[in-house]
Amino acid sequence: MMRRFKFAGMILLAMLLIASTFSVFPPRGNVAQASSVSEKLLSDNPLGWLIPAGTTTISTGASYSWLTEGQYATDSSFVSTDSSPPTHMQDGKSVPSNLVDIFGSFASGTDSYGTLVYDLKKVYRVSKVQVWSDAEAHVYMKQFEVMVSEDGVNYRSVGAALNTNGATSGVGVTTLAIKPAVHARYVKVIMKKDTAQHQMILGEVAVWGDNTLTPMSLLSNTYLRASDPYYNTSTPKITTNSTYRWISDKPFETDSQSIVTDNDSKNDGAGGWPDLTDGDPLNTAGDYNLDSVWGYQGKYQQVIYDLKDIYAIGKLDVWTFADSQHWMDGYEVQVSSDGAHYSTLGYTVNANSRSAGAYVNTSSYGISGKNARYVKFILHNANDSYQLLTGEIAVWGWPLNDLALPHNATPEKVEFTTDVLTQSSITLDWTDYNQTVNDVGSYNLYIETSDFTSTAGKTPKMKITNGMPETNGRSAIYTGLAPLQTYYIAIAPVNAGGERTDVTTVKITTPAALGNPRDKVGDIFAIDNYPYGGGGYTDHGEQEDVMLMKNVRYLTQLDGVYRTHWWQHWPWVLDLYGRNGITFYGFANYNNENLASDNARGTYLWQAGDEPEFSGYTGATWAPVVKTTHDVLKAANPNNMLTAPDVGGVNTTFINDFYNSDGQNGNLVKTYFDAFSFSAFVGYGDAVPAGLAGGVPEGLIQKVNDIRTLMTNHGDGNKPIVSVGTGWTTQSPPRTTWAIPVSQATQRNYLVRAFLLGLGLDMKRIGWYAFQDSGTDPNDQETNFGIVDWNGNPKPAYYGYHLLIRELKTAKYLSTVPGISNPYYGYKFWSEQKNQYINTLWAADESTKTAHLSTTASSITIVNTDGSMQTLPVSGGAVNVTITGAPVFIHSAKDVTVTSIT
Repeated sequence: MMRRFKFAGMILLAMLLIASTFSVFPPRGNVAQASSVSEKLLSDNPLGWLIPAGTTTISTGASYSWLTEGQYATDSSFVSTDSSPPTHMQDGKSVPSNLVDIFGSFASGTDSYGTLVYDLKKVYRVSKVQVWSDAEAHVYMKQFEVMVSEDGVNYRSVGAALNTNGATSGVGVTTLAIKPAVHARYVKVIMKKDTAQHQMILGEVAVWGDNTLTPMSLLSNTYLRASDPYYNTSTPKITTNSTYRWISDKPFETDSQSIVTDNDSKNDGAGGWPDLTDGDPLNTAGDYNLDSVWGYQGKYQQVIYDLKDIYAIGKLDVWTFADSQHWMDGYEVQVSSDGAHYSTLGYTVNANSRSAGAYVNTSSYGISGKNARYVKFILHNANDSYQLLTGEIAVWGWPLNDLALPHNATPEKVEFTTDVLTQSSITLDWTDYNQTVNDVGSYNLYIETSDFTSTAGKTPKMKITNGMPETNGRSAIYTGLAPLQTYYIAIAPVNAGGERTDVTTVKITTPAALGNPRDKVGDIFAIDNYPYGGGGYTDHGEQEDVMLMKNVRYLTQLDGVYRTHWWQHWPWVLDLYGRNGITFYGFANYNNENLASDNARGTYLWQAGDEPEFSGYTGATWAPVVKTTHDVLKAANPNNMLTAPDVGGVNTTFINDFYNSDGQNGNLVKTYFDAFSFSAFVGYGDAVPAGLAGGVPEGLIQKVNDIRTLMTNHGDGNKPIVSVGTGWTTQSPPRTTWAIPVSQATQRNYLVRAFLLGLGLDMKRIGWYAFQDSGTDPNDQETNFGIVDWNGNPKPAYYGYHLLIRELKTAKYLSTVPGISNPYYGYKFWSEQKNQYINTLWAADESTKTAHLSTTASSITIVNTDGSMQTLPVSGGAVNVTITGAPVFIHSAKDVTVTSIT
């Protein structure tokens, strides 16, 4: 009982600690609603045919190009039947003839795409996209998806529209309304043929929206100088009174000298203006910039800008010194509207000349629709750079609000976007909505399984009240949905007069509890993060709850690990993690009360037990336990999923006995569980490919293939395979038991390799064991599996996991890299968000080799597992990349081919 009270106290402490991470400010006065969009044609389509004469237009000079690379590469027939000028998608006409339409390849039963990118020549508020297509016998466009970008580099999906025109209705238009409207210059439209039909015929694509309210302006409190070429007194600037602060906490801590030398008490010619915003990025005098300690190779500077209100983020400037001894090789940007929950915008590689001998600007852009109040920069000093010198960081963007509008007596409806994180958790974003001009102090979140237009008589799933971080950030995370369920969601504003009950819903469908990483790589990422520790755990005493909160913070900063593993069923812990969108893979040692509680908190993936052969079970005696567990789970909710037999490695006798226990070669047993699970550790004595050291991750290949063979022999070869846990210990050598000790750097490399191999082997999820070391004994195997040590210090593997997730979580798996074989390994991915291929390569024998690549791209970008980055030019269609036991990620706009490795 005493322990239970401790947990209750923990939750109170947790909530206080969470609240302390938010910078909560009351809504500012005289801030008006999001600017309304007076819809105009932006894509320069001629009027008078498809689009009526007299339609209001903005002459943008827009043009488009076909995307011919990647997952949704345009059918070559579309490119060949388009013409210039005028190009058919911009001629204002659509008739099924060769004169004004374009024609896809003629083949049924296959996917076919037409993917174009409109360049509007500058940023507008984009609110609608229309596609005209033909519908007749054997001809039909099924749907189109729209992605938008400010810079043509980083794209974000803003929705998809199904073609609801009749199957033989002729030329018709399909419309996607983008709500809320987004700031964008580039609009990517991915049009998909109905697979059951033979052909897709496209006639026109039109983009609609409005001018932005103002030019892109400085949002950071940057000092403007009369003669500065970059930040002078004619520069558009919004008086935000923004501030910034350096982060000295792990995992991306800034060294104390960087903070001290950012000294605003010295005269910098602007009255002691802070160095990062003194408006003089080229001045090399010490009073105008800051410097890290000497010997700062591979370390970070992390700074957060607070803009004091939420804005649409535009350009981001990062000025650092470039020479042989000083070199920032790149930086990551994360944004947040509430100051607690950040999402990454990705990273930017420094493409300037290292021999510049001056401060250089490595600029990037925000992502359309990712509005933010807080902008976090994580600068990475190159591994061969002795010191990181930073001169200026500036944030540009646009206001979301028209400051001149009066307050509304009746609040406007809330337009919002939602992203699905897991089978049970979603994010909600209504940062475009201005609660001040609408006199809104709180919101009610409604989630129903059937559509609705009024909230009258309904009970909100969440009340977002005045003073909550979600209210001020106009964003929230909700956990508690069920898998494979369609939901209709609405956010109702509440002011002094009560709730506005008429609403417009957003429709979503949740995925299964176990997704397919080959469609979305992020579904493979999971970690064994045990609140209050696992076996042999050493308690932190009075600091235990503080350590728990630190671990939650570290976990959320991985920004992609939304699934963790635990055997307990404490609602307050599940609620704490659920507030961050994290759901659990649970142990099914429950009663009916626990199951209902866990389902309500998003747990739908279950493990019958852990390595039952070590608890006295045989395969034959374990099978009825699995069946009973399966029956209870499915009776409670058919979308509960059970993994089994949870065996420790490839125990052939146990697995065969398990399947054979029904006397029907597994015909019944295979119906007792939804996915085959096993502990995927590679240790002493496990088979590895020829020539490789014992214990390397490539030993997973034999393990998974052996398991798949055993499953196939029992008629179960198509079932998903998941890893309950895999990992490598960083205990001090020599080996004392089955696990082979590795260095911390090797643990990082093995982690990245294990997940890449898992994707290649079509595993559906890998749980990394473990998040934190369970003690401090360097000679104990079990104590040292964590990617964070017992004291809360991240190991290199933490940063390796962070980089792996940042690289691939939204990517699409394509194939193995052709033309290589053991000891060389690699996998190919496509990033629709960046219109780039990502090829991974490594040498599993830990040798250092040169991979000779051919490509039609003009350059490639290399991201290394240790966090370093570089851009390499391609000469004569060839470029060389160094590979080692640490995987490299090769980014390119055109695919690359490995011609040889020497």
